[in-house]
Amino acid sequence: MKKSDMLAGRTAEQWSGPVRFLARILFSTGVISGALYFVTGSTAETVPLWLYVIFGVTIVIFVVAFLVYCAFALK
Repeated sequence: MKKSDMLAGRTAEQWSGPVRFLARILFSTGVISGALYFVTGSTAETVPLWLYVIFGVTIVIFVVAFLVYCAFALK
């Protein structure tokens, strides 16, 4: 395969670094937010405001990781 036959842009190996990093961060924040939810004894009616912030961070990281993965999949 000639180099001219390849698609322009980053290679799959180059994309794997950011995807792996985001996956680790996402897993960590997901575990932390889930653990904090149960450790604080929260229920659907009594979730502290700071816990919503942690949930929000987890969701934002998920969206970013998903978009990076989609760009990787298109490659």
